[in-house]
Amino acid sequence: MTVEKLRQYRDKKREIALLKSQICRYRQQKREYVQDVVSGSEQEFPYRPQKVHIQGYATQTPQLLQRSIRRVQHKIDRLYTDLDEVDRFIASVQDSQMRQMITLRYVEGSTWPKIAHEIGENDESFPRQKVRNYLERCGVKRS
Repeated sequence: MTVEKLRQYRDKKREIALLKSQICRYRQQKREYVQDVVSGSEQEFPYRPQKVHIQGYATQTPQLLQRSIRRVQHKIDRLYTDLDEVDRFIASVQDSQMRQMITLRYVEGSTWPKIAHEIGENDESFPRQKVRNYLERCGVKRS
């Protein structure tokens, strides 16, 4: 775990949302318009043959589009793996107050003064220093 991974948590969540919307756009792209003529006959006697024009959109998306969707989905999966690593790290923190401060800072994106207010402190340096010391004790590398 690194501090940079903690800092990137919110950015990765936003990137996942962006990539999911990209997949939706891929899936909504206009499909190939096709038309054809087939032979048929009337339903009743004298069963005269006639030509019927059919038209519509192909049901299969092009292979290139499917490949793009898989590639974007693979990126999303990697980002979820990164987020899960951060979530597991935060869940492993035994001290409730420390867990709250780390969550507020890196997951919620709160400022240090707001965090200090949330935990009942007046000085913003208290949560900042406490989190910094905790991360150093845990061996979390500064980027």
